[in-house]
Amino acid sequence: MTDEIIQEVWRAKKQLAEQYHYDIDALAAELQRRQRESGREIVNLAKDNLLQTGGRPPTTDH
Repeated sequence: MTDEIIQEVWRAKKQLAEQYHYDIDALAAELQRRQRESGREIVNLAKDNLLQTGGRPPTTDH
């Protein structure tokens, strides 16, 4: 039996896909618009990581 939360996520995913005619670029543009208009600070962790490593991508060595 599939978890109810997973089913809800799948329904939301399907609804968004249908709303944007399965066009990932249109969906991404809408999400970016919402993000800009939210008035919230946008944090780019990838950019912050590059600043901390002097412009070099962080290593994956453990």
